[in-house]
Amino acid sequence: MMTIRQYYLSKLAEECCEVGQRAIKQMQFGPFESQAKGPSQNKTGDAELNNMQRLRKEVNDLLGVLDVLEDIGELPRISGWELLEAKNEKRRKMAKYLHYSQELGNVEERTRPIGLKIQDIYTIEPEPDATGNQDTISDPR
Repeated sequence: MMTIRQYYLSKLAEECCEVGQRAIKQMQFGPFESQAKGPSQNKTGDAELNNMQRLRKEVNDLLGVLDVLEDIGELPRISGWELLEAKNEKRRKMAKYLHYSQELGNVEERTRPIGLKIQDIYTIEPEPDATGNQDTISDPR
């Protein structure tokens, strides 16, 4: 028998797989294809949703599971500031490896990269100081 913690951790794994599945469907069929228009026999429920909408739905489900894991102490809570720093670090890594993959000829070169240029990553300024000044984030665009 599973514990409650194990149950919610299994939900995390399940939702991660579902996000991955939806990402692959979007790569294969494109963002605007919907099951209602394709050869799928699944024409019930949210069949009218396109792949982009379905991916968003699965990401939202994953975020809900993450919230529960924080609530039950299986995932440490982090501040909005820490989350922003972590997201920006991931964006930097993705941009770095995108560039490397392009150099290897495994990812298309584009005149204007989609969404990920190292110089486009948000600049993070220090946390509030002793005088209470607010955190600031500047968008270079």
